[in-house]
Amino acid sequence: MTCNCSARNSSEVLQNTPTSPPLQHTLVVETKTPYETITPNPSIDKQGIKTKTPYSTTPTNIPLEFQDWYDPNPSFVLSNEEISNYIKLNIGKTSFGGEAFCAFTPLNNDRGRDGFIYLWVLCEEYYIDDGNLQRGTGLSTPVSLELLEIDEKYEIIDHFSPRDGSYYPPDVKQIFPENTWNRIHKSNQGDIYKSNYRIHQLENDIQKQVMSRFDVDHQ
Repeated sequence: MTCNCSARNSSEVLQNTPTSPPLQHTLVVETKTPYETITPNPSIDKQGIKTKTPYSTTPTNIPLEFQDWYDPNPSFVLSNEEISNYIKLNIGKTSFGGEAFCAFTPLNNDRGRDGFIYLWVLCEEYYIDDGNLQRGTGLSTPVSLELLEIDEKYEIIDHFSPRDGSYYPPDVKQIFPENTWNRIHKSNQGDIYKSNYRIHQLENDIQKQVMSRFDVDHQ
């Protein structure tokens, strides 16, 4: 299925040709070798799971003027819980048999009123191996959620994200409106700062979910 939202959002439309693979609905995920066991300064909870203190709330190298690309309390036309459940089920990956944890922040202020929700999504897999908490497959990508309104209620019916490599720039212009492009493409040092801050905050969100899920105490 090809996304038909580009005519509204961009003057540049990606044309699928016989030599150009169709736009994918599912995300291309890099499967990584598991990260090192998370055990610096470990505390051990009652389940015997070793872990570490979560990420700090603010990266020290991000100037304050660039810390504006993360919304800690986004509001959409449907609940954050519904969005989270959809993302975890349809976008998060579990290559090592673990559990996917996802966090997201909006890319613009439309919040679904145009029939789409535009997000930056971070998902990470966590699992227990020999009593240690391990991190597996992860992805960080922009995502467009397509909505359907029925009797003044919304539901997510599909999702889209850009393909890798040379397809990425034109796919971004096809899938996402122009007012999100500067939050997807990092064209200068300021954009890099903002992107780093956003990812750091999303990682904080995921760490809180993980620690709550595995009932881990910190030191």
